[in-house]
Amino acid sequence: MNQLIVQQASFQIGIKEITGDQDNATIVSWSHEIGLPWVNDDETPWCAIFVYWVLMKCGLPYSANALALSFMNYGYAVDEPEPGDIAVFKREGGKGHVGFFLGYSKDGKRVFILGGNQGNSVSIVAYDLSNLVAFRRAAEQAALEIPMTTMKKGFIGTPVKQLQGILLFLGLYTKKIDGQFGDGTASAVITFQSKYGLPTNGIYDRAMQDKLFTILNA
Repeated sequence: MNQLIVQQASFQIGIKEITGDQDNATIVSWSHEIGLPWVNDDETPWCAIFVYWVLMKCGLPYSANALALSFMNYGYAVDEPEPGDIAVFKREGGKGHVGFFLGYSKDGKRVFILGGNQGNSVSIVAYDLSNLVAFRRAAEQAALEIPMTTMKKGFIGTPVKQLQGILLFLGLYTKKIDGQFGDGTASAVITFQSKYGLPTNGIYDRAMQDKLFTILNA
């Protein structure tokens, strides 16, 4: 999947903002396609818009969000990134930047990023590694397996890992997938139950299984 991400993003290299009152219709269309109809110019920071658009085109989860730091809760964290993984940076003033990791510089102090709004265009730029806050990897829906075991706090094992993976995919769980049904997993389950009108008991049960089948097979 990462290879597809790099390929899709690479196809857009060279697309850039138009100086002056005009706007690049392609950049504007990316905003609209991910669900941001209010963005009608190419001056609005669009690095996150570009990344979400590429993910959408690859059939991966995406969000109608223009904030780079929103990717801190996207997918799952990785310590050893591969080309196509998402790199999130923080800059002065609390602002962020996001793009796709391609590799490290020879001295190991910089990372090469394929992204949008880099020099007002889709390009490859080297960024200082000291500003990096996270590498994230997209979770593929096809790889998710709905556990059929009723579970609650205290349970451990593979079914818990499967549940954590699904909750992470849905953006409700941000901790490590460790197979332990602890406070973090219970909190994510309750959030899911509340969101979809189920009893908020923190127990992964048949009602939650049925709702997951509906959501993941829609």
